[in-house]
Amino acid sequence: PSDPQWTEHELSDLMDSRDQVDAHLVLDIVCKFYNVHPDLLSSSARDRSVVRARHLSAYFLYHLAGLKLGEIARILGRKDHSAVLYGIRKTESLFAQDLFLKKQAAELENRIRRS
Repeated sequence: PSDPQWTEHELSDLMDSRDQVDAHLVLDIVCKFYNVHPDLLSSSARDRSVVRARHLSAYFLYHLAGLKLGEIARILGRKDHSAVLYGIRKTESLFAQDLFLKKQAAELENRIRRS
């Protein structure tokens, strides 16, 4: 194929398919795992289980669904991307300290990828 536009079009389809998952699926699986109602993720609730579910949802929406921080903020009812970034970074730092959380996250990731 000597047409660069055709080549670009065909390759763009391949480059964009990163096995991304649906955002609603991520929220549903994480909420069921932590027994948290999905509406609580976008609330101001600060219970440990709600915060954990909110931060892990942000983590998976970013890493598995490929959403941008601003999109995740909108889905989770946060003011802006900085709150989402904080949650993702906090989760990543906790993985190094809390092996139980890391194991839970691995189980959640498996469930998300299988669905």
